[in-house]
Amino acid sequence: MDRMARAQSSQRYVYNFNEGGKDQKDLLGGKGANLAEMTNLGLPVPPGFTITTEACRAYLASAIPGERGQIPDGLAEEVAEHLAALEQAMGRRLGDAEDPLLVSVRSGARFSMPGMMETVLNVGLNDESVRGLARQSGNARFAWDSYRRLLQMFGRTVLGVDGDLFEEALEAVRGKKLGDPDDPLLVSVRSGAKFSMPGMMETVLNVGLNDASVHGLAAQFGLDYVSCSPFRIPVARLEAGRVALGQT
Repeated sequence: MDRMARAQSSQRYVYNFNEGGKDQKDLLGGKGANLAEMTNLGLPVPPGFTITTEACRAYLASAIPGERGQIPDGLAEEVAEHLAALEQAMGRRLGDAEDPLLVSVRSGARFSMPGMMETVLNVGLNDESVRGLARQSGNARFAWDSYRRLLQMFGRTVLGVDGDLFEEALEAVRGKKLGDPDDPLLVSVRSGAKFSMPGMMETVLNVGLNDASVHGLAAQFGLDYVSCSPFRIPVARLEAGRVALGQT
């Protein structure tokens, strides 16, 4: 179905970042509306597109209890068109084995809901394109770790796989020690309950970092310092200060 025919027969579901503005949060969500506003102001926003809240409403309206909804008519074609335009703008193709385009997929809503919105990073990596990313970046570890993050995020967010299974498998393969000053094992500590309570469960990330092991982690990635969530700013400042003072 071409663009004109679809416009006459169905709802429009996809907008480029250069379309819309900050007053369209009902349609584009908070993130999408703000990205459109920043793009229109001439700020350096990477190209991309937003799938509207109308698409979400149509999907939810088509669902019956215990089953998934139906993708709205025309949405897949719109996404394909915008993805092709994004590939042309970036000079790369999604999943290309030599130099892949990577995109992030972020959920959104009209209002900010910290801890409740999901993200899938590094979409475009697969068993072939990860090798291309390794060649382009000159860092195989970075490429494979990016691929691992995609599988973990997609598995947990889209397929509902228990995130702890990924962490446990990774720890078993790495065979590292917590706090090792040269190549530390990092773990996540997550609280839980019988029932899901979004935004109410606590998490502590990067357990295993200390004043010695943070330098080992930096060395593994060829960095002068490491920014470590959830303490990005303090750790970054600390390491930047040490570098400036010539400390090791």
